[in-house]
Amino acid sequence: MSNDAAARTPHHASLVFGALVVMGYGLFRSANSSIYLSHFSQTDGSFIFMTDVTFNMASAFATAVCALAIALLSSFKNLPRFSMPLWPAAAVLIVGMLLATTNLGDLVPQQWTLGLSVAVFSIGSIAMKLSWIEIFAMENPTKAIVHIGCASLASSALQYTLSPANGSLTPVLTIAFLVCSALCLQETRCRLRTDESFEPIPARPCAEARCKAMNEIGDALLALCALEAVIGLINSFMLAASMEFAGAALVPGMAMTIASVLFCVALLVARRIPAASATFRIAFPILAAMVVFVPFMSEGYSRLFSTMLLVSYDFVALLVVY
Repeated sequence: MSNDAAARTPHHASLVFGALVVMGYGLFRSANSSIYLSHFSQTDGSFIFMTDVTFNMASAFATAVCALAIALLSSFKNLPRFSMPLWPAAAVLIVGMLLATTNLGDLVPQQWTLGLSVAVFSIGSIAMKLSWIEIFAMENPTKAIVHIGCASLASSALQYTLSPANGSLTPVLTIAFLVCSALCLQETRCRLRTDESFEPIPARPCAEARCKAMNEIGDALLALCALEAVIGLINSFMLAASMEFAGAALVPGMAMTIASVLFCVALLVARRIPAASATFRIAFPILAAMVVFVPFMSEGYSRLFSTMLLVSYDFVALLVVY
């Protein structure tokens, strides 16, 4: 093999690996978001952030519990590298989709439906999400942030194909996205296992690792929690007051697209990712001032406010992932 060919081979492998990560994570994000917003395609619209309040709140709590359990197992070194179950997680989400959209759901007693859908989403979603985050954590930080930004753009584009307007096609596409994402994730794991140039990050004392991790993401998590609390309160208030507006179902997808574009602009043009705390300090006072006028203004104002709120949330969420 010539020197030029030898030099091209690692570059080609790097491009293929990047494409797998971008498409795989983008497919998962779009499928996961569709499942959450539509309650496994059982609702035909979205009201800002939550469509089925009971399902959304219960699944958020259950997901937090699952994440805490995984964090505890990891802290005691009971989760070695690539031990997160990939195909069982994808299978759980696919089974949940089939139960919700086919006659198989009739086999489940009515009183178990909500609990089962919450458990299925929480377990499957958190396992696949953390599997992808593990890949990002093992990458070079410079490459990881590019992959996160590109995957968020891909997810935004793919999300429009999962619109409720597509009817029966949406569950089929969601399942296809999950399968393709799992295949991409499996291939990236195989490549990392066989990559001789890959060197794992040296182990550090647990106390030092936890302290460093919290210092890196603490402000982003606080900002994200504050924005999510605001979204929940406003969403509940508008639901209780029946303050619906035309185009509400399009707001989450539009907000994710704008947040992804802003993230990529900051990454590729400004070449500087802002701190989550700085983003929060700029966005929160503006949103707090705008929310006062929501009950008195037009549908267009409500749409603008909701979009800005979710853009802030999605942008900070991308910072947390990085």
